[in-house]
Amino acid sequence: MKSDLVKKLLRALVTALGIGLGSVLAFVIVQLNAMAGNPAMSIGALLALYAAFALLLGLGGYLIAPRTIDSITRLIALVERCMDKMTFEQQAGSISGLVGGFIIAALLSQLVMLMGASMFTVAMCAILFVVFGVLGVTLGIRRAADFKRMFQRFSPKGNKQVALSHRKIKTAKPKLLDETVLIDGRIAAVCRAGFLEGTLLIPRSVEKELQRLSASEEETCRIRGEKGRETLSQLEALGRVKRVDSAAGGELAQVLLADAKKHHMVIVTCDAAMSRTAEKAGVAALNLNDLACALRPTVQMGDLLDVRIVKAGREATQGVGYTPDGTMVVVEGGRDAVGQVLHVQVSSVLQTSAGRMIFAKKV
Repeated sequence: MKSDLVKKLLRALVTALGIGLGSVLAFVIVQLNAMAGNPAMSIGALLALYAAFALLLGLGGYLIAPRTIDSITRLIALVERCMDKMTFEQQAGSISGLVGGFIIAALLSQLVMLMGASMFTVAMCAILFVVFGVLGVTLGIRRAADFKRMFQRFSPKGNKQVALSHRKIKTAKPKLLDETVLIDGRIAAVCRAGFLEGTLLIPRSVEKELQRLSASEEETCRIRGEKGRETLSQLEALGRVKRVDSAAGGELAQVLLADAKKHHMVIVTCDAAMSRTAEKAGVAALNLNDLACALRPTVQMGDLLDVRIVKAGREATQGVGYTPDGTMVVVEGGRDAVGQVLHVQVSSVLQTSAGRMIFAKKV
């Protein structure tokens, strides 16, 4: 578009378009004059009329060509930016939708032209092409993923993948959430990322426990209850939450275990005690802290760390610090360095469901 040759060519085309429009306008005037019953125009008058309108509109096209070319350039740049933001499926969907919309518009235009060629029918055909073209592009972009799945069904490999995906979703066990995982809050991000399959079941007893905590006079309990209810609202927004009644009564943890065992559910928790109890009872349990520990950067014996000592440890010579991800580091000989950053070497790592603890010594 920045080439002078291309700009000159486009200016010539716009000028030619103006000349053509002038000739068409002159033809319309001649036809209207004949329909009004006026005497036919002489050859000289016709030539003068055609030349005047062609020259007038051609000159107009030549003068407005620079602005027209700039507008076309901006339009093309806008389309390119929009296409860059689209995925390949959306691009293919928009083009397919545009072609499909034009085909439908062309078929409907044939019906409209049965009324006879006139300015009204030509305008109607133009409107049909614009409307169905825009509609086709819009539907193509919005339904790109559906078109992709539809085409996958027609290929043996894609059909097999779709079947496996449906089977996987269908066989995923429902997840029973306890109050600790809702208060923790990280479950919402895990579900948004797609790492937890199946329906999320919220026992009404758990919801009542969160309401009880929210209404507590103790500030800590109230904050925990409000956090749990906020997490529940986030999960509801994902459309995967289902509330269930608990058949058994008694302590909340025992109720959850009984329901999970009876209906073959998986308990999702952040409580290490619940995980151990579920394991003894033969109930599947997912501890979110185990996932967090698995995703933490690995620290091995002999690694060197820089740790700020924040407080004294239990033993006489120990100091306690924390890594950036919140892991506790117990430093031998760091008691007298509270407030200082020590260069330490890892001597051992203790891993539990409740978290991870690193033992180190000063270098």
